[in-house]
Amino acid sequence: MASIQSKWQMRGPPAWRGLEPLEARLLLSAVEGTAFRDLDRDGIQDTGEPGLRGVTVELFQTSQLLPDKGLEPNQVLVIYNSTHDDGLAVFDHYRSRRPGVLGFDLNDPTLTPGNISRAGFQSKVRDPIRAHLATNALEQQVVVLVLTKGLPHRIRNLAGTPNAGDAPADATALFEEGNATYASVDSELTLLWQDLGDRPGSGEGGGLMDSFSDNLITNPYYGQLKSITDHGRSNITKPFTFRNRDDLLWTWRSSRSGAKASDAGRIYLTTRLDGATVEDILAMINRAQNPVYNPVTDRIILDAFPPADFDEGDYAATAVVLAAESYTAVTHDTTTDFLIGTTGSVADPNATAVAGSVAVLASYGGNHAASN
Repeated sequence: MASIQSKWQMRGPPAWRGLEPLEARLLLSAVEGTAFRDLDRDGIQDTGEPGLRGVTVELFQTSQLLPDKGLEPNQVLVIYNSTHDDGLAVFDHYRSRRPGVLGFDLNDPTLTPGNISRAGFQSKVRDPIRAHLATNALEQQVVVLVLTKGLPHRIRNLAGTPNAGDAPADATALFEEGNATYASVDSELTLLWQDLGDRPGSGEGGGLMDSFSDNLITNPYYGQLKSITDHGRSNITKPFTFRNRDDLLWTWRSSRSGAKASDAGRIYLTTRLDGATVEDILAMINRAQNPVYNPVTDRIILDAFPPADFDEGDYAATAVVLAAESYTAVTHDTTTDFLIGTTGSVADPNATAVAGSVAVLASYGGNHAASN
């Protein structure tokens, strides 16, 4: 989590012709509403949720907000499979809560959760999405691709062990050989218009970094201070030639940073509406409709892994900044514990349950120190 410094300042004009300089003033305003028993925890007072009397409401913190740079509904494409009941239910509910979002039905009974071959991903997921965007002139308009429950999760490895992504030891070995082509469906869709396995040269042949699908490509949006919508997207469909860095990864540029600001407009942001049950997903969508955050009680967890400083000091610096801004429920975890939400939900001696409401969980993406 990088700290972002605002470039917006409030200044008054210089004194001129006897006029008093303007001052930046914060005006008092009213906070009003109804305190009620939120039985389904969705932030909305539904039928059957009674109001509460005698409740004191406290305003913990105010902030000066930058101009709203949120996404428009028609910049979001929700991808689902109507032959999978769970995916259809999630899409219908999300659209009811977020009117105006776009939808695309893959309508393929052969698509199932879990692993998928690269050829299957290309023909059944990537190419249909490409065709839908191109047919409707949405290539540049759409910024976010939202996947739903029921769609495949991981693309199998092309060489060696197909399901290497499920086995950390095999995955690490392939990465060190510069020949790891397994990937999550979500991450692969960020570069929807790039034919990663076919370039450079003759493409993937099982050799060291012989295609852009080997190992990883750096994220050009990392470290950018502007909204994704402020980056030009006119080149998003054009092929790009990545640079081989030390036979371990691909970068956008040969510079030390590996990318420049304009490269950020060449990717899609991807996310997924998924969970153990459809009910869990619907509840998550409901909670996100009107989020309420209490900086005193709702926790922010920065989950580091001491042997490897992958965040390069970002977590520690962020914890200091948040503490200075009166966020009192911040935890910078530097243990090797495997953090979980409910005691006993994971049978592992290193599993540690986190109590209370968690608003943010930042981690390296690994379940470190877990034995299962």
